[in-house]
Amino acid sequence: MKANTHTGQLLLSLGMASKAFLSSIVHPRQNVSPITEGSSNVDRHSWTLAYVILSNGACLSEIMIREGYAKPYNKYYCSKLNYFQELSFDAE
Repeated sequence: MKANTHTGQLLLSLGMASKAFLSSIVHPRQNVSPITEGSSNVDRHSWTLAYVILSNGACLSEIMIREGYAKPYNKYYCSKLNYFQELSFDAE
């Protein structure tokens, strides 16, 4: 039981660190451009699946993965999946 508590605390602290990093990159009311691809542009919860392009042209997913704050997800089509997986491998 104790290991589960530690695992939960670790995941919570990693999530909070990821949110803090994200907040340092994207600010409220900042203009971003969502770019969808293919026919699967929503997930099973009806959330939009898109690349978020920042005002400086950078891809938010790429930044988050490269810096180790996100992992590529392969359950939906993503033409950049191989590239994102390489970034994730290098971030580890």
